[in-house]
Amino acid sequence: MRRVAWFIALYGGSLLVLGLVALAIRAALGL
Repeated sequence: MRRVAWFIALYGGSLLVLGLVALAIRAALGL
């Protein structure tokens, strides 16, 4: 069960990071 929680946490965290990077790229291109 702990492994599943770790996988979910890593997956969610990676999605958040990718989202922030995408927003940063959009902002940079917008400028």
